[in-house]
Amino acid sequence: MKRHLIIIVIAVAIATTMASTLLAYRNARRAADDFLKADALGIASSLDTTLSRYGTGENIFRGIIQSQRWEGIAFLALYAADGTVLMHSNPNLVGRKATLGTPMAALTSESPLFQYRTIGTGEAVFIMDAPIHAAGAAAVLRVALHTYPSLRIVREARFQLISVAAVDTALVCVTVFFLIASRRQQALQKKLIEKEKLSLLGEMSAVLAHEIRNPLGSIKGFGQYLKERAAASGHAADFAEPLDVIVKESGRLEQLTEDLLAYTRGEQLAIESFRINDLVAEVLSTLQTPASVTIETDLCCDIQLHTDRTKLRQVLTNLLQNGLDAIEGSGRVAILTAGAGGRVVITVRDTGSGIDVKTREEIFRPFFTTRAKGTGLGLAIVDRYVTALGGTITVESEPGKGSSFGVSIPLQAPEQT
Repeated sequence: MKRHLIIIVIAVAIATTMASTLLAYRNARRAADDFLKADALGIASSLDTTLSRYGTGENIFRGIIQSQRWEGIAFLALYAADGTVLMHSNPNLVGRKATLGTPMAALTSESPLFQYRTIGTGEAVFIMDAPIHAAGAAAVLRVALHTYPSLRIVREARFQLISVAAVDTALVCVTVFFLIASRRQQALQKKLIEKEKLSLLGEMSAVLAHEIRNPLGSIKGFGQYLKERAAASGHAADFAEPLDVIVKESGRLEQLTEDLLAYTRGEQLAIESFRINDLVAEVLSTLQTPASVTIETDLCCDIQLHTDRTKLRQVLTNLLQNGLDAIEGSGRVAILTAGAGGRVVITVRDTGSGIDVKTREEIFRPFFTTRAKGTGLGLAIVDRYVTALGGTITVESEPGKGSSFGVSIPLQAPEQT
């Protein structure tokens, strides 16, 4: 909530400052236009009176420019109805036709026309064309003003707009950086809390596993003993089923304790040299594969590894068993090996039910399982051991299309610290 409130406050502040600055810039543009229009209208009114009094016999425009009677005038011109220059502040242009735009449109207009133009010197000027009567005939008076004095305020407003935009952009960048840093910190804090919980859970699980292991072995042993005694005394039919349940469920609890101990064991590696193909063959020989499931292999050249054989064996066993458990009815499980850049890549694929996106995010979490029977530690052990071996694991899966687990580990185990 605090983070969202900060974002809202910053967004409102940015929107407000940008809106007010943009409004000030537009007002500055409008004020500059109004100033130029008023100045041009004032000059035109005065010239209209002068021309009505003295006519067009003398070129008074040149004298006005030279005397600087009005500041900011770029040039003055008077055009006849056919576009001929009757008077001009530049005497060389008198008698020529209009070349800068067409001032004749003002003859049919009831009010002066305004526009911005670029003259031959490359300067932008503000032009007003006003219809007047000179020497008893319709004419157009053109007043061209320099824009730089009046547009100074526009330039200042533009500079302010650019400055505010730069500050707001920087503020947005800082806000984005803050959000990213905040989310990373939150994620890191969450991971630390989860790691601490798992550490405590691991310690507790290790203690419970050790404490349960011995009495559990006794229960299983006595169950098997009683089953043999019942068979020897001829009462097997009376006690076979409950004794089978005792032995079977004791075996399940025994497997749970083994998984707990495997997960909570330290990450110290017992390094030895071996060939990957030998390890794969060993793992496949111990699997109990249903008759309806086919196991396929595609092994590359026999790669020599120098790492923890026991941990890698557990990784392969869990992945293959997970693939077998995912198949309902008939199907295939394939194991592939390949060498790449000082690493071995082991891929286990199955044609099982597949995993949806939400479940894929949870499968490596301890005690998470989607099956009615299972400890939820198989893939958690895989993830823990692969990390200890300096490797990575990837998952590709779609519901109804099976799953593919890829394990990449270095040929040489990482150094122990």
